[in-house]
Amino acid sequence: MSNFYEIGIFTASLSNYADPLIDVIDKDKVCSFRLFRESCSIVNGFYVKELKRLNRNLKNVILLDVTIIFIL
Repeated sequence: MSNFYEIGIFTASLSNYADPLIDVIDKDKVCSFRLFRESCSIVNGFYVKELKRLNRNLKNVILLDVTIIFIL
């Protein structure tokens, strides 16, 4: 997929925890960016991924996530 699309990972996990795991998953280094908890906002006690931090036109973004709360 990386031949056709930019692939990024945005997780609410701490970078020192998630970075080594992403290294294992992304053995071929196809992920072009990583965003971690440091890029999230806290809303009502929850870490929320603000999609504006992607700095991409959201019309061109496909998002896969296990949560359903997003702030645009």
